[in-house]
Amino acid sequence: MAPRRSTAGAVALGVVLTVAGLSAPRAGAQPAGPSATGQCTGLVPSTTPSSFNRTPRGAGPWHVPLDPCNPEPLAHYTNCAYWGAEKRPDIWQNAVLQPDGGYGHGASGGAWNIKIDAATYGYRISHRPKAGDLAAWPPNATMGSEKSGSGTIIRLASPGGHVAYVEKAWASRVKLSTTGIGSHGGYTFILKFNKHKTFFIHRGGSSS
Repeated sequence: MAPRRSTAGAVALGVVLTVAGLSAPRAGAQPAGPSATGQCTGLVPSTTPSSFNRTPRGAGPWHVPLDPCNPEPLAHYTNCAYWGAEKRPDIWQNAVLQPDGGYGHGASGGAWNIKIDAATYGYRISHRPKAGDLAAWPPNATMGSEKSGSGTIIRLASPGGHVAYVEKAWASRVKLSTTGIGSHGGYTFILKFNKHKTFFIHRGGSSS
C-alpha cells in the first residue's frame, strides 16, 4: 500500500505497520546456515555486509533479497522493523528477542516497542543522530519534513510507530533508509527530523 496523503500534504510512513508490526518475531526461527552472502548469527541476520542488508543506491523503491535469517514477518517491504533488523541485528539479539522484549508493551504492538525494548536493555538513546543509529518514532508522531520539488512533505509515523536506519547524519537532518512505506520496495530520503519526537538508538548496549 502506498503512503497516503492528506490535504495538508502529510504522508503516513508504514501505514501497513499496524498490521505487519503487530506480529511478534517468528517463533522457532532457524538459522539458514552459511551461504555465499553471509550467515545467520543465532536467530538474527548476520552483520557481515551482503545483498540482504546492503542499502541499494537511489531513492527507491529499491529491492533486496529476502533474508531467511530475519526474525520479522516475511512480508518485509510492508514492515519497517524488517529493515531495522537487517541493519541493526544487535538490537534484536540483545533486546527485542530477550525475555522482556518482543513487542510486549501497550496495545499498539508496533515498531515503537523496539525503542522501548532497546531502552530496557541498556541501549543509549538520544535526540542527536549518528550514522549507524536506528531512528524511532512514537505512534502517529510527526517525524519531520522532506523537500519534494518546490514543496515540502510532512512525514508521519503510523499508529504503531516507525523505525528507520540512519545512513548519514547532520545537526538537524538525517539520510534514512527504510521499508514499511508500502509494498513496492524500500526507500531512501533526507528528513529534517522533529527533534522532540525522533529518538536515535545508538550502537552499543549496556556493556558499552
